[in-house]
Amino acid sequence: MAGHVDLKGPRKEGGVMAVITADLIAPCGMNCALCLAYQRDKNSCRGCRADDVGKPNSCRACIIKNCPAIQQHQSGFCYECDKYPCRRLKDLDKRYRAKYEMSMLENLEDIRRDGLEDFLRGEEKRWECKACGALVCVHRDVCLACKTPYRDVAQQSIDDYIGQFPPEVQELLRTLRGVIAEAAPLATEKFSYQMPTFYLHGNLVHFAAFKKHIGFYPTPSGIEAFKQELAAYKGAKGSVQFPFTEPLPYDLISRIVKFRVEENSKRAESKGKKR
Repeated sequence: MAGHVDLKGPRKEGGVMAVITADLIAPCGMNCALCLAYQRDKNSCRGCRADDVGKPNSCRACIIKNCPAIQQHQSGFCYECDKYPCRRLKDLDKRYRAKYEMSMLENLEDIRRDGLEDFLRGEEKRWECKACGALVCVHRDVCLACKTPYRDVAQQSIDDYIGQFPPEVQELLRTLRGVIAEAAPLATEKFSYQMPTFYLHGNLVHFAAFKKHIGFYPTPSGIEAFKQELAAYKGAKGSVQFPFTEPLPYDLISRIVKFRVEENSKRAESKGKKR
């Protein structure tokens, strides 16, 4: 896992312009390049895999980083452990999902499925501030380099997001967006986890384009409910990959979205009754 930080430009005050390299991905799946301790100018931490100079005490004492089982596996990641995902990792993932809209478990599954190189390329695009090109910090609501609220500029609109891809991919994304909108007519659009998202009583589904596929994220329940029909595709607990080499299964996607609408609506109704 040895590596270095390749700078696109100078380290900026309160921000960093960087290519994310392998040594910045912690055993738990955390992208250390997005951490405040890494991005700050004074007493900055160089990542979980670096030496302990500048690290907060909590990082130096991290049970996951210091877990003996990690040292026994070639990948250096938690997903090879017999206890994966352990309680500590699940608790950490739950906290980061709720507070920072990122998931260690999803990162680990992406690395295991697609390889570290593809994961790093996706992270660079996902977390780049569209206002200045710096990497955003997940522990702050604004880009540390240019002070622009990154949740507003990370992708200024879904139209902007789609427009950055080649024409043939744009066509797929627009059609997919329309299929989702038709299946969830009361849902609103927003960005969550730095991806186009449809929202109704909570997040319904996300989608995103990658080098070789479109990722569709209907939450674990959506994957589980249609697991037989999705068995032909690569995927993880809450996501599925639709490769560009095959037609997108729009009918299946529509049915999954409708399932998620019903699921979220029932949950919202149930909460209302309890009150």
